[in-house]
Amino acid sequence: MVLNVAERGASTRFENLKLGLQKAEERFTAINPGTELHHNVVFNIQNQTSEPLLNIADYFCWSVQRVFERGETRYYEYLRQKIKVVIDLYDEMGARTGDNVYTPQKPLTEGNKKSLYSI
Repeated sequence: MVLNVAERGASTRFENLKLGLQKAEERFTAINPGTELHHNVVFNIQNQTSEPLLNIADYFCWSVQRVFERGETRYYEYLRQKIKVVIDLYDEMGARTGDNVYTPQKPLTEGNKKSLYSI
């Protein structure tokens, strides 16, 4: 799998991306003991000027991020019909009931804002 990642300062260093993948693998194997992972992941870090399509994906993600960080929905609302699903991984109680899944019909709201203390 080749992941094209938009460059964003120090946070998109290869080491940080590799560490994130490693944490995801550890979480997966903790939930699924005895399961072996067979994959090859390549991080292709690109500057947005060399790959303009990343701007589009970045804007979509940023609009969702604004809801969770600031409770601001205006950018998300503009794109809502194009965003098929958002799963709130921080909502552990909602994950048990499926209430942490958002769609254009069940959109994110300013109530999805997360405080730094609740994460």
